[in-house]
Amino acid sequence: TILEIDLGILIKIPAHGRFVLLGSLGVFLPNKDVKKRLLELHIDVCGDFNFGESYVLIEGRLRDSHIVGIPLTGGFAFVLDWGSSPKFLLSVGGYHPRYEKPVRFPEIPRLTALIKKGDSLRLSCKYYQAITSNSFQIGLSAEIVYKKGKAKAYGFLGFNALLQFDPFYFETDIKISVSVTYRGRSFIGVDME
Repeated sequence: TILEIDLGILIKIPAHGRFVLLGSLGVFLPNKDVKKRLLELHIDVCGDFNFGESYVLIEGRLRDSHIVGIPLTGGFAFVLDWGSSPKFLLSVGGYHPRYEKPVRFPEIPRLTALIKKGDSLRLSCKYYQAITSNSFQIGLSAEIVYKKGKAKAYGFLGFNALLQFDPFYFETDIKISVSVTYRGRSFIGVDME
């Protein structure tokens, strides 16, 4: 087994053009029977198909997932609204910090990978990508903390980009930060934005 899908459909009677899908998707590489899997994803999904109010909203969250032993968390969402103010947004891990999301669109946690080695080393990476009817958005942040005795080294790299098609517009933010502290006091540090 490489792929497992559990699916349920909820229908309100009278239906009024609406039904809800609830499900879970499992992906296993190389397969489910192997004890040490390279990739294991469990995604819980909820889909609201409301044709009476002219929208479709699908939302999903990762749980108990990993890639080569590195834990993964995060979510995705898709909204298509063809009512009085049409909207389209597909996002994995969220959207640009200055983007005004549609009212129906849920808050989505960033797609996150976390590597820890005891209390001395922690590396986390967060990612998002979004596509709307008028924009493309992408962002990444990586943070590393290394502790040795009473000394601590910290590094951060963040990147956000927003490309709007009509009218044409784009912006990019980059932030880099590095610091070393000893006994809680800053020894050296550099910030760049």
